[in-house]
Amino acid sequence: MKVLSIAHSEVGGGIETVFRVNNSINRADVKLIKAFRPTDKKSADINLKTINDYKNPVKKLLAYFFIPSNYFKISNFLKQNPVDIIHIHSNVSLSLSVLAAIKNNKGDAKVINTSHGYGLICPIYSCYNYKKKAQCYDCVFYGKEHRVIKNKCDKRGRIFSVLRFIDFFLRKKISGNYNMFDYIITPSEHLKKILLKSRHNFKNIKVIPNPIEMEENLSDLDSKQDKISYVGRFSEEKNVGMLIDAFALAKEKNPNLHLNILGGGPEKDNYIKKIKEHNLQTSIFVSEKFLGRDELLEKITNSKILVLPSAIPETFGLVIFEGIRLGLIPICLDIGAQSENIKKIGLGLLYQRNDPEQLELSITKIIRNYDDEVHKIKEANKKIDKNFSVGVYHQNIIELYRNAIS
Repeated sequence: MKVLSIAHSEVGGGIETVFRVNNSINRADVKLIKAFRPTDKKSADINLKTINDYKNPVKKLLAYFFIPSNYFKISNFLKQNPVDIIHIHSNVSLSLSVLAAIKNNKGDAKVINTSHGYGLICPIYSCYNYKKKAQCYDCVFYGKEHRVIKNKCDKRGRIFSVLRFIDFFLRKKISGNYNMFDYIITPSEHLKKILLKSRHNFKNIKVIPNPIEMEENLSDLDSKQDKISYVGRFSEEKNVGMLIDAFALAKEKNPNLHLNILGGGPEKDNYIKKIKEHNLQTSIFVSEKFLGRDELLEKITNSKILVLPSAIPETFGLVIFEGIRLGLIPICLDIGAQSENIKKIGLGLLYQRNDPEQLELSITKIIRNYDDEVHKIKEANKKIDKNFSVGVYHQNIIELYRNAIS
């Protein structure tokens, strides 16, 4: 079985992690050909370019839609080396040239697309209205995706909203309204349900949960402090401002409480401002940028709680699993895949309303009862080993490849 595996990079989290794990399949009956942008430490079989390789503004704009070298490299390879499976993990940073090359040269290969987010149904990939600060499914269910231009749905403004709409329109056009995809993989039942309910006639959707690479490390359970951690992007929809408000309420009940806000992004200054308004500068740490793995582990290992306060439904919520691996109990809003996975694992709390008072109650409850939950942490890690391991992911993917071919 010959498989062409495509994404923008093997370095990073989320999409990159799944792509890297997928490429680590090592079986005599599977030959994997990897196409991505190489780095000093990661080499590819087919070297691709991304939009960020172009510094000239005009060339970068053109590359947003089409990178000629990517088209010709994928096309030439497929012409000379027929494959059984073409597995697309991501093509956004690689431009539409990859989809065009596959459409024109795939031959008898079955095409599988892993939908890591909402990109198949939402031009701005988030199903979130930044103007209304609320979830939005207008394009998903009613079409007329050009509304993203009028509404300036991309938070960077109208120009980027125009680019997003054109990209979305062309992506659908090139893929034949997604009929080019023989199978679509989603990491959660939540995302599968949204795709099935959408106005697009998706076929053959298979749920394969993302693999958890991180090993269990529960050696420091006795040294946990009254500390909360958030790990992720500093962006509006992640709702970290509300977490700060909830922390301020919890701090009134427990003066020893501390909070780590770890990551990076455009909302950092707003977090700092809110922290000063609450006079919590000595109780909250905000990282200057995304931390390296060792530094991140050092910061969060002694925390009792990991909060994912996202105001939009996550499509998987990898950070929840990584927190549990380190003995942190997750707290999330009761929506999306974050809710789905907490219920599957049987550890953590879900709050019902997106407000500081609700979140504070969950924080206070876990801080007070953490020692009583230790047995649940160990059981949750056993469930991760059983259902979300790299080995289980590989088995699921191989089974899907075989079904697609047959």
